[in-house]
Amino acid sequence: MTKPSSEKTPPQSDSSSEPTSEQLQGHVLVADDNHLNQMLIGVYLDKVGLTYDLAANGEEALSLVKHTDYDLILMDIMMPVMDGIKATRAIFDLWGGEEKVPILALSANDENSQIEEYVQAGMRGLIPKPIRAEDFYAAVDALLDEKRS
Repeated sequence: MTKPSSEKTPPQSDSSSEPTSEQLQGHVLVADDNHLNQMLIGVYLDKVGLTYDLAANGEEALSLVKHTDYDLILMDIMMPVMDGIKATRAIFDLWGGEEKVPILALSANDENSQIEEYVQAGMRGLIPKPIRAEDFYAAVDALLDEKRS
């Protein structure tokens, strides 16, 4: 699934914490089954000039990773068909156990034990839900900056 074109956008966030589009370049996979989250993340990515594809579950995300090069993957944890942890493990299996692209978890489950489970699956960290612009941009910018280095 690719980026929606002419749909209503969610409320705009405070732009004081946003990097400029000149700072960020790349192609992102957004795996989240919630349409409103997809729209919000799409707005955030559009604001900084990043392109993206959408997946509604882990199985779709895995299929897209097989055929598309990404600079970052944003992976919801609780999705139908295949959850984010299983999808991340399957992606790492596809990559031969090595990280080729950083994966960030998207979840309201932000207890330390749960974050540890995400990290053990291969994720680099967590963007907590509800998604706040400053958390989102800080995490995305840090990983894309690391990839540029």
